[in-house]
Amino acid sequence: VLVSELAGKTVGLFFGAYWSPPCRAFTVQLADVYNNLKDTKGHCFEIVLVSTDKDLKEFNVNRTSMPWLAIPYEDRTRHDLCRIFDIKKIPALVFIGPDGKVISLDGKFMVSSYGAEAFPFTESRIRDLEAALRKEGDALPQQVEDVKHEHVLKLDRAKAYVCDACKKQGKFWAFSCDV
Repeated sequence: VLVSELAGKTVGLFFGAYWSPPCRAFTVQLADVYNNLKDTKGHCFEIVLVSTDKDLKEFNVNRTSMPWLAIPYEDRTRHDLCRIFDIKKIPALVFIGPDGKVISLDGKFMVSSYGAEAFPFTESRIRDLEAALRKEGDALPQQVEDVKHEHVLKLDRAKAYVCDACKKQGKFWAFSCDV
């Protein structure tokens, strides 16, 4: 795919490697977001792997878990991009807007926190999501009593959690006790 074919799209540059367990975990999360957005906004969104794998074999294994584009392993542009964006740790995700300008150097946080809802991955979109979350939290009771728990449960904001009762995963709002 020519770079010119990415013009006018929001592009995520995903810096990662197969040897890194956090990268493999984030790849699963990013793939969910990618597939969701490709179904709804496919014409204006793309991810490109900028591999930091140690060798071509590792790169090829890494690619099998990813539905998006990748800069070829032999292409020195990978190293240039790591230097340009000052990538110190992986996984990292940089978003470039449709105009070709950087819109976020912290795309990993956006995807981890808000998933596909963060699209188009701008600071203003994150502010809107945060405001909606605050409004949602304000509408919830600040504490509750539960017959299954001996302490009063207080409303907390949590990035992610697993419910003690139903064992389902959740995010953002949870009731928990200090004990």
